[in-house]
Amino acid sequence: MGGMPSFEHDDLSPYMAIRVNFVNKEAVETFFKMIKQDYTEKTKYIWFPRIDKNVLKDKGYVTEE
Repeated sequence: MGGMPSFEHDDLSPYMAIRVNFVNKEAVETFFKMIKQDYTEKTKYIWFPRIDKNVLKDKGYVTEE
């Protein structure tokens, strides 16, 4: 019986993070139009330039028998 299988995982940590404060909703809308990204009331962070999310919750280990 072997140990854990190898797993390739690129370093996806951000180069730099900043916090942006807006004075009103119009400023928020202007900002997101400028960077051409969508947002919702629940948006807490974005990647710029936009990258696809690496969703792992639907992945699992498969054992070869």
